[in-house]
Amino acid sequence: MDVLQLLKAEFRERKSELSALEKPETSDAAKKKILGALNAHLAWESEYLLPELSHIASRGDVLFDKYQQSLSELNTMSRKKGQDDLDLLKAFNSHTFIVEEKILPYMRQKIPTIDREELYHVFADAKQELIATRSASFASH
Repeated sequence: MDVLQLLKAEFRERKSELSALEKPETSDAAKKKILGALNAHLAWESEYLLPELSHIASRGDVLFDKYQQSLSELNTMSRKKGQDDLDLLKAFNSHTFIVEEKILPYMRQKIPTIDREELYHVFADAKQELIATRSASFASH
């Protein structure tokens, strides 16, 4: 398995969870859990995916800049008290589109398969660590 498959699965999982925010019957506790998982996901992207992309992207690469801006906006929105859930969902869907349609193909082109397979293990371990630490600390706030 390579890191691209892991990233696709992670984005699908977050998208599925976030879609629950559209439902009025979603409890506050469930929303807090969903936002905690989103917080861990965004930390994962910021601390692992973003640096990896910065190694392969050319200086001033428009695609990389667009990805970085989208990630930054999502980080800000996810921490904002009273953030509209539907706006957050819309921003995440837009960000996911950038990742799935632009970033993942770019990574496939620029990173050799063997390196993507090694990155899978690094990213999988990091994901578990961040889920254990970030989503728990977010939920306690």
